[in-house]
Amino acid sequence: MKMIPDGAAIILGAQEITGYNPYFQNNDFMYFTGVEVPYSILIINGKHKESILFYIQERQAKAENISLDLVNNPLEYTSIEKYFPLEQFSTYLLQLASRVDVFLYVL
Repeated sequence: MKMIPDGAAIILGAQEITGYNPYFQNNDFMYFTGVEVPYSILIINGKHKESILFYIQERQAKAENISLDLVNNPLEYTSIEKYFPLEQFSTYLLQLASRVDVFLYVL
């Protein structure tokens, strides 16, 4: 947050791999969150000194064989206090764009 005092960093989690290959989370995403849930997104907001996690919901987690404890209570597993359903990411991003000066995008 100190490195982006007037902006926000967007870090994308890995997408699920189809086929027989095992799923692995992106290294940067795993470092910042410890979350191995596919399609997750992390926003680190330097201007407001907060982190926000966007992730799949319970219905999708069941289908993906992901722990419902993680999906229903991510604060306990990640220490990230703000979390929202993945479907709310684009709306949040539009609002954030009007409040910060710089976006850093990490794949």
